[in-house]
Amino acid sequence: MGCQQLPQRSSTYLLVRSETKIAAVVVVALFFPVDLSEHLVECMLAGVAGIMTFLVVHEMMPLAIEHAGRKGATSSLFVGMACMSASLHLLNSVSAA
Repeated sequence: MGCQQLPQRSSTYLLVRSETKIAAVVVVALFFPVDLSEHLVECMLAGVAGIMTFLVVHEMMPLAIEHAGRKGATSSLFVGMACMSASLHLLNSVSAA
């Protein structure tokens, strides 16, 4: 396996694992629609978000540090988290209006 294939395989693996967790929440919501409150679904999705954040830090950060250096990888992580937080804030303010 070449060096160029490793980041692509790692990214694909992380994407599949993340999407599987989201799909599990949707499947549970479809099979048990009466038993699930909106609050419970929000809690399950928050759990999935925590799992995905852990996977990024645990599996992707070492690879990013190897390729971009510690400063670049850490900066990119915080910029990415800030962009996601800003988009969630914007979506919440638009949906509340």
